[in-house]
Amino acid sequence: MKIRFGNFEWEINPSEVKVEYEKKIAEEVNVNKSARLISSGMKLRRVEGRGTFFGENSKEKYEALEKLFLKEKEDILVLPGSKPFKAEFTFLRQTYPEGSECIGYEFVFTECVKNGYKNPKYIKSAQDESLWDIAFRFNLDINTLVMKNPHIENINFIKENEVVYLW
Repeated sequence: MKIRFGNFEWEINPSEVKVEYEKKIAEEVNVNKSARLISSGMKLRRVEGRGTFFGENSKEKYEALEKLFLKEKEDILVLPGSKPFKAEFTFLRQTYPEGSECIGYEFVFTECVKNGYKNPKYIKSAQDESLWDIAFRFNLDINTLVMKNPHIENINFIKENEVVYLW
């Protein structure tokens, strides 16, 4: 499965991706001087990684990634083996590996929590997208997706910017 952020899909997944989960922890000290740790929930997920664009069009690939970063817009981040979630592209660094004609990069995505939910309830379809594509992208059962979207007449062809309900 390829990594995807919004409509940008990595042709080849980055060489390294780390997903960081962390709890908010505080120490509570009682009058008898005993202490215990108290969790007050989870911090926002952080996804960081690095990769390299190779080949003649490596400059164009990096420029597309940079353009995505400069949009300063939250979107859906899809990672292999994880449920997609809303995130913002919060860090990008360009590197030049020694002795090569490729472009290296490092990135960070930070999870967004808006209106009390972490996963989008719906998305707007991209050009030439089908319900099959969306089911694959969000790791959803196609039959469930079809039932949630009775307004879509043909699951193989969706109009661009059509609202598709996910959960």
